[in-house]
Amino acid sequence: MLVPIIVVPSFFFLMGWLIWMIVQWRQYKYRMNIQLKMLDKVSTGAELVQFAESDAGSKFLDSMELKSVGTRDRIISAVYKAVILLVLGIAIYALRGTLDEGAVAFTILGTVLMAFGIGYIIATFISYRLASKWGMIPKESPEEE
Repeated sequence: MLVPIIVVPSFFFLMGWLIWMIVQWRQYKYRMNIQLKMLDKVSTGAELVQFAESDAGSKFLDSMELKSVGTRDRIISAVYKAVILLVLGIAIYALRGTLDEGAVAFTILGTVLMAFGIGYIIATFISYRLASKWGMIPKESPEEE
């Protein structure tokens, strides 16, 4: 009874995620092809400098810039993922008692997901400590009143 309740939404979530990933990949590929074609038009270094100094050139170079995520944002994202894995593992582990069939599978799956969640939390904690030690996370100064 509970298997379709879990499998069907998971299947649709997976399909949606796959479609989103394919669309993102195609958009990235399209942008890269346009950028490469535009760069092929430039034949000398002087033309490149002239193009880069123009408004259109600066916008073009800004569009080529990779957006990076800060260390703090990556660590917070990792904490979110760890908590989600841990809670999902606990929920699946708790469901094992409600089923006669598949209790062993739910026990194994729940245990594995909890292990991944705990491992992710440990890895995130270690990353945070190392990033703090290496000065990759700026210390916040108290706000002046």
